[in-house]
Amino acid sequence: MCSSIAEGSPKLVTLITDTSMVFLSNAFHSAMPKQFAIAAMLLLSSLMLAQGGQTSQVDVVAGREFLGKLEFDPSADAVLFSKLPIGEPEKLLMALVDYDQRYDAGLSDWRELHKALEGVIEIHLYRGQSDMAAVRADLQAAMYRMHEEDYLSSLEAERRALTIAQSSPSRLDLSAFWMKIGQDLYRLGRNDEALEAMRKAQGLMKAQGGMVAGTLWRNIVQVELALGDRGAAKQEVTKFAAASKEPYASTSFRVLAILAASDVQESDSDYDGALDSAREAVQVANSDPEAKDTAFAIAGRVVECVIAASTELPHKNAVALARRIESEFPDLPIPSRSCRAKRSPMHRSARIRPLLAS
Repeated sequence: MCSSIAEGSPKLVTLITDTSMVFLSNAFHSAMPKQFAIAAMLLLSSLMLAQGGQTSQVDVVAGREFLGKLEFDPSADAVLFSKLPIGEPEKLLMALVDYDQRYDAGLSDWRELHKALEGVIEIHLYRGQSDMAAVRADLQAAMYRMHEEDYLSSLEAERRALTIAQSSPSRLDLSAFWMKIGQDLYRLGRNDEALEAMRKAQGLMKAQGGMVAGTLWRNIVQVELALGDRGAAKQEVTKFAAASKEPYASTSFRVLAILAASDVQESDSDYDGALDSAREAVQVANSDPEAKDTAFAIAGRVVECVIAASTELPHKNAVALARRIESEFPDLPIPSRSCRAKRSPMHRSARIRPLLAS
């Protein structure tokens, strides 16, 4: 995650850190249909394979042998699928998905991973399991983002996941798909399309006061800022702040509303105001152990401030701001050695410390 903050656009920090796993855990604290919550758990289990390397070589060989037989033609592959017990083809291919995410995996491994996932999607469609096919297509998109950072391919995969989900008789919640389509479009600089997709997601989202809803609303503010429409962004922050005071709003939602205000303040070059808001976000987050998932969002907001200040403010002012951050945010999980923040007094030994009080 440090490399994403350091090497990518600082404005993408929250999109990268906030949404990778959050919507899955949130499924079990929301009004999502039961079918999608179950599918989300399966996806969560699949994403845990990111450790990689846990698969035996026997399974890898068997998986590759099976993958080599696939023609990726539904009619031809149906014969192959019918000869194996239910669940066996998926097991063989998911063994490759696991193996190809090991620590030393490279581009050739990831190509195999995507091919294996394509096979898994085909199997679920063959069995009429459109909900699981949608989940695996969503996982395909996540892998493109996580490994190659290929947002065109992830966008294509996410749109496919949405199309499959729309055909599911389980009436899956479509908001998560639209949200990630919007985020991919934002990463690609297609901000008008991103805003349209995110608005669509917001309109479909059932759990309006949770972490995911807050992340989405903050993303909308960020896209409006990217479009240069500060007026619209400020209006959005005002509505976001009002919603955060409603009984249905979680503490995490409140934290994200405050961070959205900080985003706007930074865009106005009000760095002290942006840090004041970030400090308020820490205080709110500390009030509720359930808000611990906002730690990296807050850290990302602070890192964005010092990076932006280092490019816009005179050196003396930027150093003063960095020293203020070092003093007022001592427990943030701030990236260090390999991050651009090392150019300021925030540079410290590589370590991650918990943000929130236990």
